[in-house]
Amino acid sequence: MTPSFFDNLTLAEYCLSR
Repeated sequence: MTPSFFDNLTLAEYCLSR
């Protein structure tokens, strides 16, 4: 898997967690 994919997931989770 590419780091971009993980970054996207992290960003999405972060926004949702907010």
